[in-house]
Amino acid sequence: MSPILEMMGVFICMFYKMVRKYFFSFSSFTSPVILTFFFFFCISDTSQVETISKALQFKYGKPDSYKCLKKVPPVGEACIAKFSLDNAWYRAEIVSVYPGPPLKVKVNFVDYGNNEIVPLSFIRTDLIMKDFPRQCLECALFGISDNPKLVWDKDLLTFLHTQLVDTQVSVEIQAAPDKQGRLQTLIRTASGINLSELLLSMGFDDPSENTESLETCSVVPETFTRALELRKGGIYPVCVTLLPCKNIVYLQILKIPNPRDEFENELNDTHDAFLQLITMLQEKAETFSNLQEPMPGMPCCAKYSYDENWYRCEVTDLTENGAVVLYVDYGNSETVPIDNLRKLESQFIDFPIQVHICELYGIKSAGDNLSPETKDMLLKVPNQELFAKVMVPGKICQVELLIKTDDGDYKPAFEVLSEKK
Repeated sequence: MSPILEMMGVFICMFYKMVRKYFFSFSSFTSPVILTFFFFFCISDTSQVETISKALQFKYGKPDSYKCLKKVPPVGEACIAKFSLDNAWYRAEIVSVYPGPPLKVKVNFVDYGNNEIVPLSFIRTDLIMKDFPRQCLECALFGISDNPKLVWDKDLLTFLHTQLVDTQVSVEIQAAPDKQGRLQTLIRTASGINLSELLLSMGFDDPSENTESLETCSVVPETFTRALELRKGGIYPVCVTLLPCKNIVYLQILKIPNPRDEFENELNDTHDAFLQLITMLQEKAETFSNLQEPMPGMPCCAKYSYDENWYRCEVTDLTENGAVVLYVDYGNSETVPIDNLRKLESQFIDFPIQVHICELYGIKSAGDNLSPETKDMLLKVPNQELFAKVMVPGKICQVELLIKTDDGDYKPAFEVLSEKK
């Protein structure tokens, strides 16, 4: 029988986790690489997975008179869920509940490791295959630090996906599971390459040299057109919109008083067009259709609670109190009632976002955070007094913040602010 847990008087049925002995070796197929940290899900026996899948499709794939659940199963409950990409049924576990309307739940497909938000009509609780343990093992790469400041970028994740997902690898369990229950493993490709050694050789061995996790700093999503990439050595007037971490700053480029070339003219034209776009959005947002079924990843506009104005944003999560949105031109997030979300016309989606996520050049993520006084002073530096010099260009560029003095010289912003303090 599958494990039964009693929580606050509610009995929860769960699928067994597969148990492996320490220092045990086996062949495996790799399923999706997790987007944060460095953990893999390994399916240990494809024949069992296929048997489970065929049985589930036979049981749940036929049209029947099954009535949609009226009550959501508790979080942690085992269930059978339909995956939207192939409309097939898979064993799953309830992860969280989104009250809606419409009512939806997030499930984890326990034999594969991926999550999806599905309507309640995609859930079955008349379980079969309960005695089969989960076919997905969550693994940590032995020898790679689990420091959350060390985050893989999307290019590396794409490389790992193309090289590993749905391919056979060998797995050697090296140590007891960590606090999260992840097996400590060495993973080798079919050609014998040790994945841990490969990543260490690529520079993923010293998290102290990496900046604060950008994931924890609300990385701007890719639904909207990216901001214009800034040039090395350029000095631009900026305002700080957010300081989520010690060495990360969100900046908007202000209008350049005396543009020197075509690129700076383009920045000015974009700035002016953005102001017009925001004005237009205030005029038209109330006439846009309501976003009735928001889902993470959807572009929209929302009424910001602080000033009751409309701003471009993307849904990042759903809660009992509404949708969590990320304001893509500023970098901040808040939970907004569903009634305050509107669909966007294409012209508002195609326009480049205005926030630039930057690392502070020469500022390490380790050590004490910036004091509240320093953050407050940075956020309140008057327009045309704070500048950013691009030291290392890129999608996330490294900048030095400067303040223009009365005599027209530039001085490091933190030095000036320290003097004022």
